[in-house]
Amino acid sequence: MVDYRSWSQLEQYTACPYRYYLARIERVWKRPAAWLPMGTAVHYAAEMWEKSGRKAQPVVVRAWFKEKYREAVNEYLEETPNARFWQASGRYTGDLDIPRRYEVGLAHVDRYLDWYQKHPEEVIWITPDGTPAIELEFNLDLGGVEVRGMLDQAVVVQTDRFASQSRNVIARDIKTGNSPGKVEQLSLAGMAVTTADKNAQATHGDFFMTKTGYPTYPYDLINVDVLTEQFLTLDENIRAGDFPATPDDAKCARCDVADSCKFKA
Repeated sequence: MVDYRSWSQLEQYTACPYRYYLARIERVWKRPAAWLPMGTAVHYAAEMWEKSGRKAQPVVVRAWFKEKYREAVNEYLEETPNARFWQASGRYTGDLDIPRRYEVGLAHVDRYLDWYQKHPEEVIWITPDGTPAIELEFNLDLGGVEVRGMLDQAVVVQTDRFASQSRNVIARDIKTGNSPGKVEQLSLAGMAVTTADKNAQATHGDFFMTKTGYPTYPYDLINVDVLTEQFLTLDENIRAGDFPATPDDAKCARCDVADSCKFKA
């Protein structure tokens, strides 16, 4: 069991503590899904394009996606070679979903590029030490609980040539699924911005939905005291070994450790 906490731990424990136990304590087999390597590859392609200064041509960015998608799929296939045992996406069983999401993911990449090409005023924020805020690791201390994470990106709206050093920063997370994430995730990212620059203000955040090709409405970020209380409670429950099951038809249907769960709905 790791000593630090993260947003993914909080999200997983909140959804079902017993799932957390099976996945992170017992480390049982997790049923793969083709949307996982797709998400990894879309994030990678976006990251590489941003790190190119947005100069890489679309054909190159698509090639980055293809490379990472194949690599990520092969990693899952090493553990679960029979793709029919992968999670299905609607009527698409794993063996059909893998090639399908190759094409779907490329469309997600194209929409990401299209948004920023049409909105060049939204630029990546630059930290005081000159680091572009792309896939930026952070380490926070919330009430004595170490919280680690990764900031997908932080953006500012360009009004002049010094916009990348603006103090009004938007914490942005890239989502390849159907629904945006939780404001707690953005709030952690906002805290990461302030940690990188104590004079920066990240009062809002949003989710860039690659399925639709545009960001969500801006979210007001949660107060640090509220986040601290959530992570203190999470840490206390985990260390106490408190992992009750909260079965539910919808949750269990998409749970990657359901095959090892005696409580599944």
